Amino acid sequence: MRVRAGLKSAVIKTLYESLGVQMLETVCRLLYPGYDIYARTGCPENIPLTAQHIARQLVTDAIADDQFLELVELMISLEINGQMGRTFPMNGIRQIIKNIIDEGFIFDTDKRCFLENPNGTNCRSRGWGRLKEGHIYQVPP
Repeated sequence: MRVRAGLKSAVIKTLYESLGVQMLETVCRLLYPGYDIYARTGCPENIPLTAQHIARQLVTDAIADDQFLELVELMISLEINGQMGRTFPMNGIRQIIKNIIDEGFIFDTDKRCFLENPNGTNCRSRGWGRLKEGHIYQVPP
């Protein structure tokens, strides 16, 4: 998915305004098991990172690894289901969802995930939902 600069900025802002540094580090590990924010940013571990810095690096990595939609889905899950016994209201998540829908996706509220809109003009895999490059999919007989 091609992520526009405005959408990227909105997700970064929502992350650092809604979550603290420790929770952002948890989100990093939920999306990428074994994720080391200090190795990714190149900062020494004795320098504390700000929430903005962590959010910017996480979103940049998610876009580069084609995990952007998974990150937004995780943000939605944190708001609805929560993590570690509490929910995390995400400021601006509705606008982010709207922007992704405008890019040719639909949000499945039952599965809480984004799928390509089969009636959209940007649909690359008509009728398949959301395919990822490099993954093998089994087609039922």
